[in-house]
Amino acid sequence: MRSSLLRLFVVVGLCTSAALAQEANDRARRIQASVLGVDGHNDTVQRIMFENVDIGNRLPDGAIDIPRLQEGGIHVPFFALWVPTYGFRTRQAHAGLSRRNAARSRQIS
Repeated sequence: MRSSLLRLFVVVGLCTSAALAQEANDRARRIQASVLGVDGHNDTVQRIMFENVDIGNRLPDGAIDIPRLQEGGIHVPFFALWVPTYGFRTRQAHAGLSRRNAARSRQIS
């Protein structure tokens, strides 16, 4: 009798927890749909430039691509450009401009 009663409490508790979790998840989605999502730093340009990836399609690896940004509610992604701090300044500037140009040439509207 005790074990049956305990099982009943466990089942009721699990059902209640699942319902509360779903309610919280639904509320979070409603909030997210009403705000502007901003991601302030994405290191993806290097992958575009050096690995020739197309972030317009879901990538098998990595965290950033357009489908994931849309699913995550990110409306304003900022893509960072890394410029090495060693070497000649002209080489650094050239590397930074090359990355910027690579990003511009693959812009998705």
